Amino acid sequence: MAQNTGDGREHREDFAYGRGLAIGSILFAIPLLIAFYLCWRYLFVGGPRLWSAMAAFVGWLVVWGAFESFRRHNYYCPECGQRITAPTVERPTVGTPLCYYCPTCNVEWDTGVRQPESGTD
Repeated sequence: MAQNTGDGREHREDFAYGRGLAIGSILFAIPLLIAFYLCWRYLFVGGPRLWSAMAAFVGWLVVWGAFESFRRHNYYCPECGQRITAPTVERPTVGTPLCYYCPTCNVEWDTGVRQPESGTD
């Protein structure tokens, strides 16, 4: 759905980004849960298996965080394919939509993702 506002930008919805973000998070959570299970399993046994499981858990957390940061700072316009590195609102508050503005198309894309309550300001 396209909307025009007084600022001259056209506003459109790109809910595929939000779905992709959710699916990616679920897929990244599966190995994290497996590593957590192995940490719990070897907690009282100790030894190299525990340390390996803990290293896998912490390492996967770091990889997941880096990937999420990369995805949030590399949005591609669905219309022209231009890379957009920053959301429209720099310091979002609770409930603020995650939108990206494409100057080439003059479109602000609403991703359907909202700033959660536990987010940092």
